[in-house]
Amino acid sequence: MPKTPFRRRHDQEPSERSRWRRAARYAGAGIGGLVLLGVAVFAVVWFKTSIPSEAPLAASTVVTDTTGKPLATFDDGGDRTVVPLSSVPPIVRDAVIDVEDRNFYHEGGINPMSIGRAVLANLSAGHIAQGGSTITQQYVKNRYVGQARTFTRKITEAVLAIKLDQKLSKDQILGRYLNTIYWGRGAYGVQAASRVWFGKDVGQLDANQAAYLAGLIREPEYADVAVHPDVATRNRNLSLDAMVAAHHLSAADAAADRAVPVASYTVPRKDHVGFAVTGGANVGSQYFAAVVRQQLVARYGQAAVDRGGLKVKTTLDLAAQQRAYQAVYGFLRPGEPAGALVSLDGSGHVVAYVAGRDYATSQLDLARGGTEGGGGSGRQAGSTFKPFALAAAVQGGMCWQQTFPGPSVLTLPAANGGADWTVHNFQNENFGPIDLATATANSVNTVYAQLAVQVGADKIAAEAKAAGITTPLSVQPSLVLGTDSVTVLDMADGYLTFANGGVRTDPSFITSVRDSTGKDLGWPAPVSERVMPQNVAATVEALLTGVVTHGTGTGAAIGKPVAGKTGTTENEADAWFVGFTPHVTTAVWMGYPDSESRPMTDVRGTTVAGGTFPASMWATYMRAETAGMKPDGFPAAPACTPSAPPSTSSTSSTSSSTTSSTSSSTTSTSTTSTTLPPPPSLPPVTDTTTTSSTTLPADTTTSSSSTTSTTAPPKH
Repeated sequence: MPKTPFRRRHDQEPSERSRWRRAARYAGAGIGGLVLLGVAVFAVVWFKTSIPSEAPLAASTVVTDTTGKPLATFDDGGDRTVVPLSSVPPIVRDAVIDVEDRNFYHEGGINPMSIGRAVLANLSAGHIAQGGSTITQQYVKNRYVGQARTFTRKITEAVLAIKLDQKLSKDQILGRYLNTIYWGRGAYGVQAASRVWFGKDVGQLDANQAAYLAGLIREPEYADVAVHPDVATRNRNLSLDAMVAAHHLSAADAAADRAVPVASYTVPRKDHVGFAVTGGANVGSQYFAAVVRQQLVARYGQAAVDRGGLKVKTTLDLAAQQRAYQAVYGFLRPGEPAGALVSLDGSGHVVAYVAGRDYATSQLDLARGGTEGGGGSGRQAGSTFKPFALAAAVQGGMCWQQTFPGPSVLTLPAANGGADWTVHNFQNENFGPIDLATATANSVNTVYAQLAVQVGADKIAAEAKAAGITTPLSVQPSLVLGTDSVTVLDMADGYLTFANGGVRTDPSFITSVRDSTGKDLGWPAPVSERVMPQNVAATVEALLTGVVTHGTGTGAAIGKPVAGKTGTTENEADAWFVGFTPHVTTAVWMGYPDSESRPMTDVRGTTVAGGTFPASMWATYMRAETAGMKPDGFPAAPACTPSAPPSTSSTSSTSSSTTSSTSSSTTSTSTTSTTLPPPPSLPPVTDTTTTSSTTLPADTTTSSSSTTSTTAPPKH
C-alpha cells in the first residue's frame, strides 16, 4: 500500500487542537468558577456586612487663648485636627481628587475598571500587588477595615464602599477622607498636615502646596522633602501634571510652580509627641499649656484629651503673654537669674503666665515651683508675706495706726519654737516709734516681728491659707518675715483677695471645654468666697499703696494707683514684687532656679532686692497691661482708734569707730533697747543692744544657733 503521510498529519491535527480546546475549557471553567465563587462570597459579605456605627473621628484636642487664637494641640503622638470641608480650599480638594481618584464625583463607591486591572495584576503576581481603590474605598480602609492585604478584606472594603456611597454624599465622603488619612510627620487630616508641612492653616494653601500634599498620600514618610527631596519633587510635579490634565491648573502656572523648590515652602520637622504649642511658643506659653493639659487629663482622662477632639478655650491672652514675657526675659539676659510672672484679672483668670525662659531647655515651672506636673513648694516669700500678718492683726481688732517701737535689732526670748528670736532691720536702721502704715511702707522687720508674736503665728498662717496660699506653712512667728516657701501663682492669688475686697477667687486657666460635636461639657467656674471682711482688705490695700508712693517699692510706680509689697530673702537669693491695681494683680519673682541660697549680689553690678529689678519688671508689664483701663484708686483705710502704745524705757546708745591708714572716720550706729509688755502667756519682748552690728539686707532671714534665731528678713 502506498504511504499516506498527509493523512497521518491530518490524523495528528485533531489531537493537538483537542488538547488546546480542553485546556481552554478548563481555564474558562476555572475562571468562571472563580467568578462565581467571588460573586457568592461578595453576596455573603454583602448581606452580612453593614456600615459600622459612626464613632467620632479620633482628633487632637485644640486649645485657644481667650480671644480664640490657636495656642496648643494635645494628642497621642499623632496630630489630628478635624475641619469642615468648607475650610478646605477648592485647589486642595482638586489636587487630591486629580491624583487619587479623578472620577470620584462620577463613579460609585468602587470603580470596576480599576478593580479589573488590579485583579489581573494581582492574579499574575500571586498576591495583592496593586490597588484599584477609589477615594471612598480608601476612606473605608482607613476608617473601618484596616490595612491587611487580603482578598477577604478587599471584598469587605468594596461592599462597605458601595453601601457608604449610597448613604453619604460625595462631599461628605471627601470631607471624612481628608480628615482621616495620614500625611506624614505624625499628621492625620489635612489641617494637621498643613500645620506640620507649611506652618499654616489649610485655608491658606496655594496650588504648589496642594500639589505637594497630594503627592504625599501614597508615601507620606518616604516623600518627605527633608528625607528624599528628589522623591518629593517628583511627586509634586506628577501632582501638577494631573491638575493640568484635569483642567484645574493652567500649564503656565504649573511650569512656574515646578520651578519653585519644595524645600523653599515647607517648614522644618519638629519633634512632636503628644504636645504642640501652635501660638506663643516664643513667649513661653508652653508652661501655661502644660498646666491646661494636666487639668484636662485629671478631669476627662488621657484618652479623651489625646483623641477626643476637645475644643478648649483658656484664660491666657497671647497679647498679654507677649508683654509679660518681654518684661521678664526681654530684660533678664541669658546667664543672669531667672524670673517668673503670673498675672490675674479680677475674675481670677490667668491672663499671663511666664514660668521660664525656654520650655525646650527646662520644663521646671518657676511659677508653680515644680516640673510639668507642678507640685513643687516654691521659694521663700520674704517681706511679701507681711500683708497676711497685717490682715490677721486688723481682723483681730488692731488699728492700723497702732504704734510700735522700731528698734534696729530686737530679741524676743523663746519666741520662735522655744528659741530666742533676734530680728534685724535693713542696715540696722532704727525707726523709733512708728505705726503700722509706716512699718509696712518701709518693711520694718522689728515691728512685724512684734506683730507676729502678738497676733499669733497660727492666725497669720490661717489668714494666708484663706487668701490663697496652698503650700505648707510653719506655725512659727518667723513666718511673718517670709521664711516659708510659696509659689508665684499663690502669691498672685493671695494678693487678688486683697484687690477684690476680701473675696478669694481660685485662679483659673480654662474657661470652657466642648466635645468634638460642639457640646459644652460644663467646665467649672472659679470658686469665689469671702474670706475676710471688706474693711480688713481695704486697710491692707491702703497701707500697701504707701509701699509704692513713698516706701520700698517706688520702682513699681506706673502713673496710676498701685498697691504692692517688696520682698527679698536671705543673702538676696529671692526677690519679689507682688502688687495690683483695682483691675489686675501680678506677682513677679526673680532668682536662680538651681539654688535657693545662691545670692544675687552682683547682677549688672547691683545687689538685687525686690524694689529693684522685680519692681521694674512688674512696672514694665503693668504699665502696658493697664493702658486704657480707668485709673481707679483704692479706698482710704477705715478710721480706727489705736490703743495705748507699749510702755518703753530708753536705755543707752553705743558707737563704734573705724580708722583707716590714710584717713580716719567714725561711724556711729545708734540702737535703742525697748521693753514691751508681753501678750498673755508670752515672755517679755526686749531689745538687744550690741556694741557692733552686722549690716544685713532688709527682709533677710538667718539663724544663729539652736537657742537663738536671728532674722533680718526680706528687704526692699
